[in-house]
Amino acid sequence: CPRDPLPWGGTGGKNTPLLSGLVWAFADSAGWMPTSGRARPTVLAAGLAFLLVARLGWADLRVGVMRRPSGVCDHPAGRLDRVTLHFDAFAHDGVLLDSSRERAPLTFTVGMGQLTQSLEQGVIGACAGEARRVYVDPAELSDGTSYEVSHYTVEVIDVSTQAADTNA
Repeated sequence: CPRDPLPWGGTGGKNTPLLSGLVWAFADSAGWMPTSGRARPTVLAAGLAFLLVARLGWADLRVGVMRRPSGVCDHPAGRLDRVTLHFDAFAHDGVLLDSSRERAPLTFTVGMGQLTQSLEQGVIGACAGEARRVYVDPAELSDGTSYEVSHYTVEVIDVSTQAADTNA
């Protein structure tokens, strides 16, 4: 795949054009682009991290991996992927509020707003067979969208792309 030069002299992979464009734009608008030499990667990385947190609201999202998948992960969950999982929702005092284990697994499309934002973002990067604990973002609690839920435990059963589902 073609490589895209980064401001600090490295090269990136197939997804880097967007990343390097964001980095260059941020560094230029902040006046951090040197007239000669290379930009400092730590300054640019910190700026990019700030932009992502401010734009995507991931500052308070905490996710812990409880169990890794037993095999190779060919397709980690990403935006617009269809994810099937079991979940348990817990209150602040540890009481189980809801669970899909006695019912059918839950299937949703990541990024379509079908679940709480914390739960959707918490499965990004997860693979089939992985178990995670996702803590609810306090901002969601103030919106009243997550009720009493403090955290979820999720077990990802399957991850598939929308394209694969529509061609089947």
